[in-house]
Amino acid sequence: MIRAGRAETPGDEAARADLCRLYWRPIYNYLRRSGYPHEDAQELTQEFFARLLEKNWLQAANQRKGKFRSYLLLLLKRFLADRWDHAHRLKRGGGQPPIALDATDTSVRARIEPLDELTPDKLFDRTWAESLLERALQALRDECQRTGKSGLFDALHPFITCEQPAHYAETASRLGLSENYIKVIVHRMRQRWRELVREEIARTARSPEEVEDASSISGTFQDLPDGAEVPGQPGWFIHYGEHRIYFSRAPQTIAYFRALSTNGVALVLWRTAEEVEIRSFDLFQWVLDTGWVKVNPDPIPARNPAGAVYALVNPYGETNQTCQFRLVANTTDGEETWEFERTITEFAFSDRPRPAAEGVELRWFSRQDETYDLLGTPDLNQPLSVIVEGVPATPPENVLVLPTNAPMHFFRLRLAD
Repeated sequence: MIRAGRAETPGDEAARADLCRLYWRPIYNYLRRSGYPHEDAQELTQEFFARLLEKNWLQAANQRKGKFRSYLLLLLKRFLADRWDHAHRLKRGGGQPPIALDATDTSVRARIEPLDELTPDKLFDRTWAESLLERALQALRDECQRTGKSGLFDALHPFITCEQPAHYAETASRLGLSENYIKVIVHRMRQRWRELVREEIARTARSPEEVEDASSISGTFQDLPDGAEVPGQPGWFIHYGEHRIYFSRAPQTIAYFRALSTNGVALVLWRTAEEVEIRSFDLFQWVLDTGWVKVNPDPIPARNPAGAVYALVNPYGETNQTCQFRLVANTTDGEETWEFERTITEFAFSDRPRPAAEGVELRWFSRQDETYDLLGTPDLNQPLSVIVEGVPATPPENVLVLPTNAPMHFFRLRLAD
């Protein structure tokens, strides 16, 4: 930023163009969120940068304190206010030729504009962060190309950015390399990506403190709760692990966690919606006077990057007992934990079918995170058929009334996945 704001020296023109490319999309998105149509936002963005360079506002930025992007946003707001006054006086000024920037190609940008409800200021910060990440990733790609590793980068790119579950074994086999080697390379590339992000921040920072400010990047996403859809990326959700921030196709990592008993045997069941970089699981239960006790003797290997169902016999669980559980996922970067409180009840009908005014009343014990299918048949010599599907749990008991036109005499309850 300092170089871009100095008087003319060799390389200053390139530094200014680079600065404009970095901030073009954040400013354009700010204008779009402020209500300007696509064409007007594009025109105003180019006009603002022309004014920025013409009036040498960057030189003044070097003498100010605070973050450069905050100063740039302040200049943009003043520019819009001045332009509004000017437009109302002269019914439209203009004539400023557009700036030739690669980033002004909005034919694609217009299609991926976020549809969330962020304020223009927050959207400006987030788009700035996204632009930094993209530029740093491109710099990493260029480094790999210069060292003859462009093919390796292309193969590992989805793992570096967590765009998809890490099929390390499959990728290693395809590349003719060991799985451990692939994991090490991914780890090193992620570290280098973070270093390049810091370098990109330093290009527009006015103090070492601004470079060290970790919230410069992560803070732009902190208003998104865990499991929220990423703006501009339909079908992708953000997750905050203890050691990482990653994106997946599932709104939550653990789709459900259930504790129940059948025939007096306590069971624990859970389903993962995705297993990005998860190697194995361990399950713990809090036991009075003992503390956390491991339920499974050995780590449970992760089964499927796209998610799987797990079931364990729980020797510490008892029917009608409320228990605290801790599920630990062992990932490539460390442990991630989820805690659940569940009351163990029998997976069974709580009463026999009884006549009701509207038909036949059925009751069964129910628990959090469960959904049920009800099957029935008028004759045990005939197969069971589904009567009702996807009945949500209403703990501690579900009540369902079947109409009298349902000629069923035998019923079975089934946990729906």
